[in-house]
Amino acid sequence: DYPSLPSLVTRANGIEAGIAELAPNAVIVAHAQGGTVEDGKANVAKLIANGITFDVIGSINDAGSFGAIEAMDEAGFPANSVAVISIDGEARAQNYIREGHFMRGSLAVARELFSRSAVNGMVKLLAGVPIPESVVLRPGEMITRDTP
Repeated sequence: DYPSLPSLVTRANGIEAGIAELAPNAVIVAHAQGGTVEDGKANVAKLIANGITFDVIGSINDAGSFGAIEAMDEAGFPANSVAVISIDGEARAQNYIREGHFMRGSLAVARELFSRSAVNGMVKLLAGVPIPESVVLRPGEMITRDTP
């Protein structure tokens, strides 16, 4: 997760809730700050150094996943030994997914849709038009090896 950004804490909580729903017998062995390549790498390296075993990493974003993958590469983990699932759908993540290099999926974020919705909301507010307190937007596509 990334404790200093409430929206990313919410995202991390959603990932954990999804894991609990889809894999109720899963054991979460650690929560670690991600969000950046450096944090992902340092914190996964600490888990490895402390002998914590894991076979799945659910990450709040691709950057943290890239760092986690770097730590596992440096520790000599086989690329198929840990499944990394992430959010952002960046090109590097898509390459890792196609290659089967740790990443099994990444949720593409509909950034253009989010940006347009934010700008449209600001324009409405400036024009004195009321807007809802919350606007729910659908996420983008989940990218996996099966994604064309």
